[in-house]
Amino acid sequence: MTTTHRGTSDPAAGGGLAEDPDIRITIRQGRLRGHRSGDVCIFKGIPYAQPITARARWLPPQPAEPWAGEHDARHFGVIGRQYIKVSRPLPFMRRPYLAAITAAINGDGRLEQGDDQLTVNVWTPAPDPGANMPVMVWIHGGSFVGGHAASPDYDGAGMARRGLVFVSLQYRLGPPGILHAGSLYADGFGCDNRALLDQIAALRWVQDNIRQFGGDPATVTIAGQSAGAVGIYALAASPAAKGLFRRAIAMSGNPTMMSPAAENHRLVADALKASGLEPGDEAALLSLDHEALYRLHHCIDRTARKGGRARYGLRGSRGVGAYLAVGDAALPDFPLRVFQQGTPNDIDLMLGCCADDGQMFSAVMPIPGVLASRLILMAIADALPGGDVGAAVAHYRGLMPLSSRAELGDRVLSDAIFRIPTIQAAEAHAAAHPGRTWLYQVDWRAAPPGLRAIHGVDCALCLDNVPDAGGLLAADEATRAQAQLMADAWAAFARSGRPAVAGLPDWPAYDERRRTTMVFDRRNRLEDDYAGEFREYWPSAVAAIAALPSP
Repeated sequence: MTTTHRGTSDPAAGGGLAEDPDIRITIRQGRLRGHRSGDVCIFKGIPYAQPITARARWLPPQPAEPWAGEHDARHFGVIGRQYIKVSRPLPFMRRPYLAAITAAINGDGRLEQGDDQLTVNVWTPAPDPGANMPVMVWIHGGSFVGGHAASPDYDGAGMARRGLVFVSLQYRLGPPGILHAGSLYADGFGCDNRALLDQIAALRWVQDNIRQFGGDPATVTIAGQSAGAVGIYALAASPAAKGLFRRAIAMSGNPTMMSPAAENHRLVADALKASGLEPGDEAALLSLDHEALYRLHHCIDRTARKGGRARYGLRGSRGVGAYLAVGDAALPDFPLRVFQQGTPNDIDLMLGCCADDGQMFSAVMPIPGVLASRLILMAIADALPGGDVGAAVAHYRGLMPLSSRAELGDRVLSDAIFRIPTIQAAEAHAAAHPGRTWLYQVDWRAAPPGLRAIHGVDCALCLDNVPDAGGLLAADEATRAQAQLMADAWAAFARSGRPAVAGLPDWPAYDERRRTTMVFDRRNRLEDDYAGEFREYWPSAVAAIAALPSP
């Protein structure tokens, strides 16, 4: 029997697969049929866990079953059902850059969505079990409600050409992944952190199988952007992930986008009741189709905003819906606190963000930018010093007197949600792991007029996929050269634990005395305490950790 592909054809396949010779290997589950594209061998849509159908949707992932015959791994599998969509701007708004952003967030609709989404894709220069090449495992972003591993800017060929085995994985999104209800149902139904458990299951699959693709299971680096980076922080803090990787790269994530399990359970119980469902009623949850789950997701978010800190503590104050839950076996404590004490994996950590991460979130709102950034800041007010939006904007106005109101709001948002938590994570990790923490910032601007170094501009750069960035980056010589250099640095870190490459200044590890940051820009440079006058306005890692609630 030959396993048939239930997804769509690969949109990046160009002239088709007939011209590419097939290549076959055998892994623990059975025989795989991939294909060769130039000097890279590619295997796509490989199940690492069973489909999340029926009751399995609300339970921990189970290992994929062996198959008879041959699994066709020449195409991407289905992607997870999406729970995010960007609205169109109002007619009077002129935003020529929105096409690139909305295409990246909404997707182009050509990829099939389904429940057998728990798959990995592998790019390798040589599927030789004796090659012992370093491995990079990529976790996509999308706020845990969107995104997928088939995005062209996550293509792994560039890393494979640098001598790495590159793996991208998919995990559960929306309520199936992040509706945390461990205390509301019996027998593990609705258990917390299913999206995180999926990622751990994929890393176990890597340990079991990556040698067949030429990879060294003892030299695995996990890397992710946005929600993927939140997953990176959680995995680095998870005792359940101990031994599954050696290094980590967290890109534009936030190690505090999580809250105690009890707060999540209270939030979910209230949202279920608001949706007409009774907490603990398995049959009611099982009866929900994708549209009903989509509505439930937005009900959870509205409930969090309405209840606020008074009812949901940290979760409500951030107004970000339910990301990850702290307090179970997979994530017993907050990553910042764990970093300060020493990570279970004793990992090397490279982390950073984009200078204007926050601009993407105000840019996609269908209202003027200055109003959008102010509304977002009001929603996350408790993440600001003193919880005072006006005071934060006024303080930044003193540091940025020539900036517009929209730029001020975006900069406060960028620092609150991305840059400062990243610095706090660097401080905490460096204190327990001296000489093994590397901080960077991407200042390279997106190509469309009006955009700066926004959220997501770093992905195609660090994976050397500039032509596949959907217009977000200029496909000119300077941008291509920058992508080659950044991808070299990412690959060097995966190989040795140090992002040292020719063409970059000698990059020292981060410490709290110098706070050295590599700034990726038209002129790549090192800065000690980069933009320190902004950093000083915010709590240190020690203060941030002290303010975290108990799990």
